[in-house]
Amino acid sequence: MKPGFQEIEAVNDFVIKFANVNGSGSASANELFAKAVLRMGVPVSPRNIFPSNIQGLPTWYEARVCEAGYAGRRGGVDMMVAMNPQTWAADVAEIEPGGYLLYDSTRPIPQDSLRKDVRAIPVPLTDIANRLTEEGIRTRQRIFKRRGGQRVTVGGTAIKSDWLRHLIKNPIYSGRVRLKGHAYSGQHEAIVSAETWCHRPGKTSQHGPGQNQPL
Repeated sequence: MKPGFQEIEAVNDFVIKFANVNGSGSASANELFAKAVLRMGVPVSPRNIFPSNIQGLPTWYEARVCEAGYAGRRGGVDMMVAMNPQTWAADVAEIEPGGYLLYDSTRPIPQDSLRKDVRAIPVPLTDIANRLTEEGIRTRQRIFKRRGGQRVTVGGTAIKSDWLRHLIKNPIYSGRVRLKGHAYSGQHEAIVSAETWCHRPGKTSQHGPGQNQPL
């Protein structure tokens, strides 16, 4: 942010938006934010925005915190939590002047992709997840009841790096979409070349070294 620029200051009256990848469990995680605000006694109006139900495509979660109780969309974003490289440019552009941008700083972000009139909040989220894994921290354990009455326990597992590998194996980053085990050219612009995606870290194979695992 350039010197002298006025930052947004608001109490119980702001809009926060989370930019995510569909199928990553972000909706459940983002809902925790809305519940936390609501339990503090402040009205909040959250909305899931799903342009597509295809796994790997962009999705957003927007929450308007308003002490006056207004539930409609206000327009503009005071704080953006940018977790999707596919929509980075559009997400950053949506922030109000003087707003805030929270992003994963585990990998360096080019300075020219940040705005001078927005306060950047770098957080090493991937490093934090890796450290939690090393320390044996586990996910929250939940119990579900099936239709037949049987109770099933899920969660309680260590945070695995395989989850990150699963994300980067998605062909969406190379300009393609996956459907029923096959990859097709998408209508979006690739953020990495096909060659770079084929040599991605954590690549696995069922057929031996140097060969990609089928989609």
